[in-house]
Amino acid sequence: MKSIFLIILIFYSFYSCKVDNEANNKIIVSDSKNDIRINDTINSVKKSEIASNIGFDSCYLINNFFTFYEKNYLTIYEEDIVNYQNQSIDFKKVNTMFNKLKINEYFTQSFEIEYLKHLKNIDTEINTIKTLTEVPKGLDYDYILRSQDVDELLALIASAKYKCSKECGYLKIIFTNTHTIYIDIKENKIDKISIFNPCK
Repeated sequence: MKSIFLIILIFYSFYSCKVDNEANNKIIVSDSKNDIRINDTINSVKKSEIASNIGFDSCYLINNFFTFYEKNYLTIYEEDIVNYQNQSIDFKKVNTMFNKLKINEYFTQSFEIEYLKHLKNIDTEINTIKTLTEVPKGLDYDYILRSQDVDELLALIASAKYKCSKECGYLKIIFTNTHTIYIDIKENKIDKISIFNPCK
C-alpha cells in the first residue's frame, strides 16, 4: 500500500513541475486594457524582444494609431490650413488639426516641433509667391504616411494589409513593394517618421 501511495506521489510531483515549466515558457504581453497572449515559447522568440517587448508593444501602438488615423482622416483634415487670399498658413487651424490628430497622445513633443517647423517653412515659402493658385509644395503629400497615395494607404490600413516589424531599433512599416516608412518610438509615442532606411 505504501509503495502505491509513493508512486502516486512521485507522478503528481513530476506532472506539477511539467505544468509549471510550460506556464513559465509562455509570453504574455499586457497593457492597461488588454492581455495579448503569445503561444510561442521563450526559445522561439528573440531575446531582445523578450527583454524589451519592443517587437510587440510598438507595433501594437502603431496599429492603434493607424486605426484611429484611418477612421478620423477626413475629420482631421476637414479644414484647409492654407489661406490662399493672404498666402499664408493659418496656424489657428493648424492647432485645431493637431488637436484632432491627438498629437499630444500619439506623438512626442519633438515630433510636434518638427511638424510645426515644416509648416513654418512652407509659410515662409508661399509668402514669396506672387499668386498662390495650387496646393503648396510640402502640403501635396501626407506628412504622417509620407505619400501622395493617401487613399491607397488608408485602404491598406483599413484592411490591415501592411506589415510592421522591428529593424535596428526602428519600426519598419511596409505598405507596398514601393512604399515603406520607418518610425522611431520614444516613451511609447511616435518621435520620427521617415521614408529613408535609418539602418543603412
